[in-house]
Amino acid sequence: GISEKAEFALDQYLLRGGTVIACVDSFSAMAAQSGRQQQMPGMPPQGGTPTDSTLPKLFAKHGVKYAKDEVLIDRTYANERNKAILVLDEKAMPVKDDLSLSGLQNLAFLAPGAFFSEPGGSIGSGLNVTRLVESSYNYTSVPGQSLMTQQGQEQLRFALGKKDSNDVRGAFVLHLNGQFETAFPDGDPSAKEEAEKDGEKKDETEKEEKSSALASASEKGNLYLIADSDFLADNISYAIRNDFFGRSVAPVSGNGPFIMNILDQAAGSRHLVGSRARTPVYRTFTVLADLEADFEKTSGERIAEYQKKADDASAEFSKIRSQMTQSNAAQFTPDLIAKRDELLKIQADANKSIRKEQKNYQSSIDAIKAGIFWKSLLIVPLVVIAIGLGTFAFRKFSTNAR
Repeated sequence: GISEKAEFALDQYLLRGGTVIACVDSFSAMAAQSGRQQQMPGMPPQGGTPTDSTLPKLFAKHGVKYAKDEVLIDRTYANERNKAILVLDEKAMPVKDDLSLSGLQNLAFLAPGAFFSEPGGSIGSGLNVTRLVESSYNYTSVPGQSLMTQQGQEQLRFALGKKDSNDVRGAFVLHLNGQFETAFPDGDPSAKEEAEKDGEKKDETEKEEKSSALASASEKGNLYLIADSDFLADNISYAIRNDFFGRSVAPVSGNGPFIMNILDQAAGSRHLVGSRARTPVYRTFTVLADLEADFEKTSGERIAEYQKKADDASAEFSKIRSQMTQSNAAQFTPDLIAKRDELLKIQADANKSIRKEQKNYQSSIDAIKAGIFWKSLLIVPLVVIAIGLGTFAFRKFSTNAR
């Protein structure tokens, strides 16, 4: 809900060589939680903090395509327990020598959006653009509000599985640097609004306001765009525990050092960026993730087929009911009763097949995890035993030879 006046101030600050760090969000889970707390039981939603945010004028000027209500979920980086959490490791950070990523091994984003270029265009024409953090090619976009539903995670799982690879990567963090041009060629929008309210054309005032507003940069500016705001929340960045000895805080991602690195640069100091992030707690099991993706894609395609059969049967049944209502028929004829029973059976069988496919999928994933567990558990003892037997045989052979 940023106003044009505030966005104009950011625009002018960039033109004067300032550094802007903008965390926008397609769906802020923290804002959604604050909204739920304000809602009265049994009453419709009473507003609260908006769950999405954007910079419409600046994005349009600099060729940034950003869907403020679409969350990007990346299958490569999705957390196993919560698919909406993306654990972005070094593969998602293509620029290895950027000071803002210094020493970081991962970042954790919660239901982020993503930045793309407009069709046929490029981001930041005339500027230096650095894609600090970006997605893989294996992602899909879903409405942010769908993540709040009870079945959201389950639907998201199979939506990811049946999504084909994409041709371009989305950017989670962008750095635009250079001589910016204004996104407000007509000057300060608030001055124009005041003139319209007065009902008089204040030509001199408008000219003065327009002349005082910069149209192009006087110095090089910096614009950091981050497609998530929830990554700043404590429970995404840190593990906070209360025990007998007091309150302990331990980092579980590089989110804290990342934002501090950017702030150090924005404040003009490059000497404090030498601080390094701790070794991350999150570790991505890439082999398991790839196997799960294969199963999800196969299961997702089958479930989609079964769901289509159920939907077609339901639509045909509704059509029959509508025809009966229009003809003022009091009851179903024997043919319609037989057709109804057939459609209901098709719908029931399809729903049963969907549940069976979901169970089979979970059984396959559990079998893979069990196999990995037992292999991990047994491989070290077996190697030790093999080395011991080999050593024993070697020594025995050496003794016999003497």
